[in-house]
Amino acid sequence: MKMQDGHETGCGVLKGRHNLRRMALPGGRERRCRTCHRHGARVRRRTWHGSAPFAEHFASAGFTTLLFDYRYFGDSAGMPRQRLSPNAQLEDFRNAITWLSACTGVDPERIGGWGTSFSGAHMLHLAAFEGRLKAVVAQVPAASAWDNVKRFMDAESFATLRSTLARERSAQYNGEAATYLPIAAPAGEPCALPDSETYTSLLKAEAETPAFRNRITLLSMEEILTYTPAYTASLIDQTPLLMILADRDTLTPVDLALDAFAQVSSAKELLRLDVAHHGVYKEPALGMAASRAVDWFGMYL
Repeated sequence: MKMQDGHETGCGVLKGRHNLRRMALPGGRERRCRTCHRHGARVRRRTWHGSAPFAEHFASAGFTTLLFDYRYFGDSAGMPRQRLSPNAQLEDFRNAITWLSACTGVDPERIGGWGTSFSGAHMLHLAAFEGRLKAVVAQVPAASAWDNVKRFMDAESFATLRSTLARERSAQYNGEAATYLPIAAPAGEPCALPDSETYTSLLKAEAETPAFRNRITLLSMEEILTYTPAYTASLIDQTPLLMILADRDTLTPVDLALDAFAQVSSAKELLRLDVAHHGVYKEPALGMAASRAVDWFGMYL
């Protein structure tokens, strides 16, 4: 498959050489479409939780379903590797919508978006600013990265992080190679997500997926800190939003997501599950979340 810009990779293409995975169920609601993607810090289809099980639910319900790797991750191109850039990922998602809109059998007026964790935050942003999405599902969204990170750190640690980022920016300006930071690590060690459940999940991912990399570029933290889609949630006044939360979530705090949800004036629904953050990627919560998402898209697409 080839787009107008001529870039191609794997089984599909996007601007900047992005790997696409598209699953469709013959017959049924073949003109309805869903775009699915994984958390920005995860790679490949077989990751430590990933979007694939949810995409399979959507495809089984008869929806055309698209999975793709963000630039800098997995099978997609981009340097430095493992750079987590919210703005770049939002552009990737918009490019995915454009590509999908041109696919035979897909009605461009009936495209929805689904995202989880950091990509759940993308759904809040896109629901406000991307009119081509006619319904979205934001699952355990990182609604405000700034507030989220500050909860993980005391004032001194946060100040140290900002100083470290300033030094890293100077070093890269002078041509030095990127420094990397573990996504998760044992208690007390520096990492992006100081959460024991996340570290346990990463250990499993590394055992199951040799290509998985438990790290992001240090300057990714600078980009992450600027990302606060909860602050513009009041602009979600047209796109129907289903928000799925894990009540025992310590990674993406529930209260920050609820504050964002309260600002939304479009059609909206809240599903709360009695699990921790990673519990939504395991049964029975996975099936409950996926089933409600299928129903939501069925209502609005």
